[in-house]
This record gives sequence, structure tokens and C-alpha cells, in this order.
Amino acid sequence: MNTSLRELLGRRAVVLDGAMATVLFARGLEIGGSAEHFMLKQAEVVAEVHREYRSAGADIITTNTFGVSCGRFDDFEVQKICSLAVDLAKSAGEGFIAGSIGPSGGKDADIFALQARMLETAGADLLILETMTDIREARIAFDAVRDASGLPIIVSFAFAENGETYGNATVEDCVSSVADFCPLAIGANCGGDPESMIAAIERIRQVWDGLIIAAPSAGNAEEVGGKLVWKATPRRMAEIALRLVRAGAGIVGSCCGTSPEHTRAIAEAVRKMGE
Repeated sequence: MNTSLRELLGRRAVVLDGAMATVLFARGLEIGGSAEHFMLKQAEVVAEVHREYRSAGADIITTNTFGVSCGRFDDFEVQKICSLAVDLAKSAGEGFIAGSIGPSGGKDADIFALQARMLETAGADLLILETMTDIREARIAFDAVRDASGLPIIVSFAFAENGETYGNATVEDCVSSVADFCPLAIGANCGGDPESMIAAIERIRQVWDGLIIAAPSAGNAEEVGGKLVWKATPRRMAEIALRLVRAGAGIVGSCCGTSPEHTRAIAEAVRKMGE
């Protein structure tokens, strides 16, 4: 792990950015469309979102590459997307870049390895396997990424409000499935009611003494007038972020339905907490 990031973690919780696709929906991305394809055509729009998150106080910017692992791109496109995504994230200014890798939906593990190599080559500081729901796939992905890259790896699972993944794995099952790989951090992102993540983080702390990441969504989306709407305000997300830190999270951010304003509120709350 980068020494500067170690030093920052020693002083306070580190702030991760928020959603990308959610913000892009308001800037031209069609619901159900590919954020990566959109980036290839509208790179400056994605760069601006990264800059807004960095300006809002995000210590870690995640690349717009979550959907690469789903298998809709050929090898050349993966290389092009990963290189562009890291460059755009870097353009946001000084800070850390996390290469985002999402679930594959059962595709070959080679896609994880390829994406990891491309993100590292492009200059990412760390990798984050996020929104994992299948513990077998999480292990396969981690193994592939670890063999392909020398970067630190975070593993983040998506839990429903009952504390299980949508693949019916418990919090404890998820932690034990990857703990022996010694990841940089284990935690949770996405989910429904953001408050339900607090209990999940508390359970993770009971079985994992390493770094924990927590990035809840702004609630469940509702369709209003043909648009998706999430109801958790920046103030509420900041309050939950503080509770997540108290529960054991060392990296806090947000996921679906959030914006740079949510990140700003979270960052301000976390920094005051560390004073």
C-alpha cells in the first residue's frame, strides 16, 4: 500500500468517492446504458464528475470501469477503456486512484486478470473488487487479480438488508471466503437502506481485524416521472458515514444514488470527527 495512504489512515478515516452512473444519468447516459461506452464518447463529462468528487473531498477516486468485467468488451476495448478511465481519474488532481472491477456474471476469470493488468499499467494505485455477491466468484476474482497485478486489493460485497448477499451468503461467509488472501480491506457497498449497512460492518469487525470499507447506496431507487430517484440526502449519508466509522470502517464513501454533494457532506463530517 502507498505509504502516504498508510499515513492518512493513521490519522482519520479515508473518504471514497460516490456513484458515477447515477451522476451520468443526469448528463446524458441512458438508464440501462453502459457508462464505459458513454465515457468513450463523452470523456470530458466523466472527467468533470471525477473533478467534482475530488473537489468535494474524496481521497480515493474510483475509475469508471465497473462494467468491464461483464464480458461485453473485447481485449482491445478493455485496454482502451482502462487506460482512458485511469487517465480521466488522474485528471481530477492529487490523490489515490482505485481501479474498479465489478462482478463478471459467471464469465471466465481471465477477464478479471486482463482488467487488473490494464488498470495497473495505466497507473491505478489499488484495485477494488466491488458489489460482489457470490463468494465463489469473489475468490476466483481475487485469485486472478492477485496473480495478474501487484497492487493492493480491496474486496467489497453487496448485502441485502437482512445481512446476506443476493447470493444468500452471510457477512461471515463473505469475510472468511477472502480473508486468507490478506486483502487491503474487506467491506460492503451498495445495498438498500444505507442504515442497514451499519450492522453489516459491525459483524465484519467481529471476524476481521483488518481495514474495513463501507460505501452504502442512498436507499432504494424509485422511478418518478421516468427518472430514478434516491431519497437519502447528503446530510443523512454523512450521519450514517460517522456511524459506520464508529462501527469500524476505515474507508467510507457512498454508492448508487449519490453525488459529489453527498461526498462533500461525508468528507466534512469525517474530517471534523478526526479533529
